Amino acid sequence: MRLLITYSSVVCSPRKSGTVLQWIGLSTLEPRGDEDFFHTWWRRAARRAGVEARKGLNSIVILTAWYIWKHRNRVVFDGVQSSPQVLMRDIKDEAHCWVLAGARRLGRLLQ
Repeated sequence: MRLLITYSSVVCSPRKSGTVLQWIGLSTLEPRGDEDFFHTWWRRAARRAGVEARKGLNSIVILTAWYIWKHRNRVVFDGVQSSPQVLMRDIKDEAHCWVLAGARRLGRLLQ
């Protein structure tokens, strides 16, 4: 439950900088209130995304979860001051690197 809440706040919560799902044009896949587990939401979102967007969605889900983890570690262990806007910027930058490295389906979502 805690990971879904953290993930939901980065992926779905309205902010000045927007959200990951808004950025890739899939805001309709936001977690619902009855989804208590990250994997439950992810499985539902992947089904609803459709065949064309599924691989790109999976890439952005993995990338975002990884960056939440890295962000948390920097704050907790390194004492770094950060914000959701910095996290979002880092996710966007890394997503573009993944596209340059060959993540074609992710690239289609970013167009």
